[in-house]
Amino acid sequence: TSTPAVESDPHFSPDGQWIAFTSNRSGSYAVYTMPVKGGEPTRLTWHPSASYARGWSPDGSRVLYASERESAPTAYNRLWTVSARGGPSTLVTRQWGNDGDFSSDGKRLVIDRVDRWDVEWRAYRGGQNTPLVILDLADHSETLIPCPSTIDILPIWLGDRVYFLSDREGGVSNIWAYDPERKSLTQLTRFQCSDVKWLSGRGNRLIYE
Repeated sequence: TSTPAVESDPHFSPDGQWIAFTSNRSGSYAVYTMPVKGGEPTRLTWHPSASYARGWSPDGSRVLYASERESAPTAYNRLWTVSARGGPSTLVTRQWGNDGDFSSDGKRLVIDRVDRWDVEWRAYRGGQNTPLVILDLADHSETLIPCPSTIDILPIWLGDRVYFLSDREGGVSNIWAYDPERKSLTQLTRFQCSDVKWLSGRGNRLIYE
């Protein structure tokens, strides 16, 4: 993209042929898709409330996004999906949801509920630190990933594990993995001074800043 707009949150489709992203080129933040080879973006969300791209369904048919739409009187983000071809949006859950990612079979969703106003606040311990939630989409039952009031953010689901950033060890943000079946946590990186700032992944590989 090459516009004066603010454009962010890029996410490759499962087949690698499309990118979903957030742009305010129309005046408000909305979700768009475009081919990886370039071309004219397609706008998918049209609600007056801002929408922020969060990823794709495993089959690539729908785009996951966060929006405060229909959450009055107190605005908070929830997770929605919209067809990759456009059309009406579907609310995934009434649970608070600022970020999330589907399991590989599409039957569950890991959710980060809160939009933190300062993710750079080292060793913050306060009300914005909420557990990551694993939501069963069949019955909407919830499993909380153990959280000792730490900053647990940017969850992604690859294979049979959930990966996320957490500062639970020594106050420094590192990559952790959670096995939903064994209910076990594993620390993957062990930086002692510099925080891991961003996490993504594809296939069997993690990418981090």
